[in-house]
Amino acid sequence: MLDGRRGWRFEDDPMDPCWCFGEAGAARLVATVRNGEFYVHDDDNERDTPFPVGSTLIVLWLDENEPKHLGPTGLQIDLGAALIPGRTERWLQECLTDDVQPPDPTEGDEDESK
Repeated sequence: MLDGRRGWRFEDDPMDPCWCFGEAGAARLVATVRNGEFYVHDDDNERDTPFPVGSTLIVLWLDENEPKHLGPTGLQIDLGAALIPGRTERWLQECLTDDVQPPDPTEGDEDESK
């Protein structure tokens, strides 16, 4: 169900495999199966929502809630501003429009004042 949905990726952790939704490695929504139920954890609001496995309500919930979790997290914005000034604003703007990876911090910064 989540395979092929934009923004979702599978994390193959042997102890707790899950599907994560979020940009640039963030896990703003995390989907798991526990005790025969499908759970979606909303990390922004610290809330779990359970669904019976196979329920059509899951898709309706995702369609309503995924748009609320697009874009970088507050932590990503804060870290980006602290670690890569000069390129952060451009990267954040690109994240809002495309599937863009964060800039490589090992690359030399160009003088932004020119």
